Amino acid sequence: MLNWQNQLRRREKRVTWQEARDTFEKTRRAIQMAILDENIERTATPALYHHLEYIDMPRSTRAKYAFLSAFQITKSCGAYWRGDSKNKMLQRIYGTAWADKNNLLNTNTL
Repeated sequence: MLNWQNQLRRREKRVTWQEARDTFEKTRRAIQMAILDENIERTATPALYHHLEYIDMPRSTRAKYAFLSAFQITKSCGAYWRGDSKNKMLQRIYGTAWADKNNLLNTNTL
């Protein structure tokens, strides 16, 4: 693997519930704290994904590398946190990612 690919790679780290809670409290990430408090057992070891200063706790798979050569947004939508218009609006973005532009273009023309 090339050196720049190693630098861009996302790191996964399993931590205790309390370490995850402390991480999100320090960075003032209220939604992640609520998910931990309400949905994840205190004996669990959630996976935190790190890229530069960004930390996330996704439930589904993510791209192996933070920066990809070619991507396409397929759709986006907004929803209120917990379906209540009094809560924050969240943005969800769906897309595909490819090793290079040729692969992206060839796939979209099939």
